[in-house]
Amino acid sequence: MADRDTVDADQLYKGKRFKVAGVVEAINSSIDDAHGSYTAGFQDGMRISLIFTGHGDLTRTPMPKDCAPAN
Repeated sequence: MADRDTVDADQLYKGKRFKVAGVVEAINSSIDDAHGSYTAGFQDGMRISLIFTGHGDLTRTPMPKDCAPAN
């Protein structure tokens, strides 16, 4: 069933642009340098929005591509 879900998700989302909003829960140092000034201001509990392109998955973890701040 999970393999089917991965195939279905690729058909729906891969190569398409999305806006995702959420709350910062943790901050790690593996953040993209291209947006360092944006991510430097992140704080726990802060609401953020990102726009990205779906790029498939790696071991069932969604992988974004061309991620950028929405605001």
